[in-house]
Amino acid sequence: MMRIIRDVSLWFLIEDAKKKRIVLYTDKKYYAALCQVLQNIDVEIEYAVSDEGRDELRSVYDLMFENYDEIVVVVAKDDYDFPAARLKLEGMGFSLGVNFKNIRKYVPECLSMPYYYDPVCGFNLFTGNEKTNGFKIFGDMKDRNSIRILTMGGSTTDAFLYPFKSWSEILHERLEECGVPNIVYGGGG
Repeated sequence: MMRIIRDVSLWFLIEDAKKKRIVLYTDKKYYAALCQVLQNIDVEIEYAVSDEGRDELRSVYDLMFENYDEIVVVVAKDDYDFPAARLKLEGMGFSLGVNFKNIRKYVPECLSMPYYYDPVCGFNLFTGNEKTNGFKIFGDMKDRNSIRILTMGGSTTDAFLYPFKSWSEILHERLEECGVPNIVYGGGG
């Protein structure tokens, strides 16, 4: 069974749905479950296509009549079926990451950075600096007058995972606005 969607992918999918029409390219066995997930997050599907093009699913070749700049085709297929779907869409002029996306890898490539097992947080990010691996630093570490705050936690503390600000960064900014010199070490994961 294909894992339908990861929680972090939801944000990107919702953002795409605000800008473009969503067309689902799937198989009948996943169609109902995917429609339910997308309905729960208020993502409206324009229509769905499949290779067979039966029942409520149109033929994938119906996509050729679309303006490619106005839609995003969300491909929801088993891993072994995705390469064939990709070839078919690219053969019709679609571009991976632009006009169509694999629902299993919907998030940007920045999330492919190396994570390491951490017995406390579950994982830790390799950041390229041996002294601060796993931490996103907000503020000037050389400033001796700044208070130092360590934030630990889950995904809301993780400053690498999402494209929007973590609460660690918001804390740093709020303290700066109040004139409190600070350094926040975001260690969420």
